[in-house]
Amino acid sequence: LGTESRYRNNLAYAQAAAGRWQDALRTFESTSSEADARYNLGVAYLHAGRTDDAAQAWREALSADPDHAQARVALDDLLQSNSDSGVNP
Repeated sequence: LGTESRYRNNLAYAQAAAGRWQDALRTFESTSSEADARYNLGVAYLHAGRTDDAAQAWREALSADPDHAQARVALDDLLQSNSDSGVNP
């Protein structure tokens, strides 16, 4: 990522941390593909403890790009972790 893209990604994570999820998504979208933006939003949701929202964001990333490896791994890891603990997002 270039300097501007890194700045925007950091801004998006700060927006997410403040609970401004739609702003975060728009900011992620301004610097990357839809799939990458949804993946990054999922990461932000996960860090906020919003596992259901993270799973949904990663499903949307995979809908936009079925070959998005990071989203696939993140979703699989989350589902495995939750099945081990008896939770189903």
